[in-house]
Amino acid sequence: AEDFDLTWTLYEHGYRTEFSAQAKCYPVDPPSLTIYLAQIDRWYRGVIQNLRTHRLKRVGRLKLLTWWYLAESLATPLVALAVAYLSGRWWQVPLGFVVLDTVLAGIIACLASRNVKEVLMDLPAYTVVRQVNFFGFVRALYRECVAGQTLNTWVKGH
Repeated sequence: AEDFDLTWTLYEHGYRTEFSAQAKCYPVDPPSLTIYLAQIDRWYRGVIQNLRTHRLKRVGRLKLLTWWYLAESLATPLVALAVAYLSGRWWQVPLGFVVLDTVLAGIIACLASRNVKEVLMDLPAYTVVRQVNFFGFVRALYRECVAGQTLNTWVKGH
């Protein structure tokens, strides 16, 4: 969240940030599901706190990207629920959502990537991670916005 806060602050003061395709990042994957859940909880709650702090002030493309991210994170499962409800097949929601989400993500990733084979090989892992991340996002949203449990201590976990 601190990198998001810094980027937002720079934008608010008239600076720009640039993407560098040459930049290399070597992440440390969390060694357990518990640590991964703590990590995504920090990330999502940090985004929510940044939204509260900066309130999407004058940031152009960053504002658009942020709203798109939030809308996609919330709208996809709501659309799946609505379709299931209207079709009378509520029991098919979980499987239908997973399949629909994976297919849409695969199409988007293939269109954006030059390596279609790699994208297709990543889809099974993406399918699982996406569901875990959705759970983490909803949980963070509830804790920050409904329960009033503001995160103020950051535990790295790895």
